[in-house]
Amino acid sequence: MTIGKSAPLPMQLGGGLFVACVGAALIAGAVLGERFLGYYLISGMLAGIAAILITRRSVAMRLGRPSGGQIGIFLFAVVFELAVFLLLGRAGYFLDRSLLSIWQTGLAIVALHFLIMRWSHGPLMLLLAIAILIWIALCITASVSLVPMIVGDGALKILFGLIMAIPLLKLPISFKP
Repeated sequence: MTIGKSAPLPMQLGGGLFVACVGAALIAGAVLGERFLGYYLISGMLAGIAAILITRRSVAMRLGRPSGGQIGIFLFAVVFELAVFLLLGRAGYFLDRSLLSIWQTGLAIVALHFLIMRWSHGPLMLLLAIAILIWIALCITASVSLVPMIVGDGALKILFGLIMAIPLLKLPISFKP
């Protein structure tokens, strides 16, 4: 299993596209109507999955496929994230919370799963996680409302996601998913 510094990180490229798509969708949802923010989040995730599928062959040609360890870490991070949401939901945590509090919690859980993904997607995921956690803490401390909080989170995701995906500009793109 190679997941050290010198190991290629093929998941970084598609992961960057995924994160950027989610960030753009969150900003659109926040600006166009926070009532439908969840739908925008889902649409961003679907666009991100499509971007991964469109570019995966090109990434594999250049960097190879993710190692078993990288895939295992990624799956662990996703299961961790889903388990935390499930446990909080089953405990009734979200029932008496404001929409702002629910989104603060959700963004923090996502950032925590990015911490784990540092070993499958590279050190930029760690930096993104830290930046998001700092952003959420600042928003809570300054009593920032939902829309600017989401816009800031989305901007961080777009910025880091595009930086992660920059190597795609040097790859021959294959449009066969």
